[in-house]
Amino acid sequence: MAPSLHYLLWKIGVSAAVTQTTAAERECLARHASGRKVLAEIAVFEGVTTCVLRSAMAVDGVLFAID
Repeated sequence: MAPSLHYLLWKIGVSAAVTQTTAAERECLARHASGRKVLAEIAVFEGVTTCVLRSAMAVDGVLFAID
């Protein structure tokens, strides 16, 4: 699927964001991110892991998402 079509389908709620990480990997990252004040993610792709990290880290923390 063309990236622009995927983006459009995601934007209107028909398609979900894609991730290259497994559920187990995301759970592991969330455990390590728990309560952290500063995190950096390199290679954001579509932001699935970014959302996991943001949810796990400190509410007042800062997440740098680099793509």
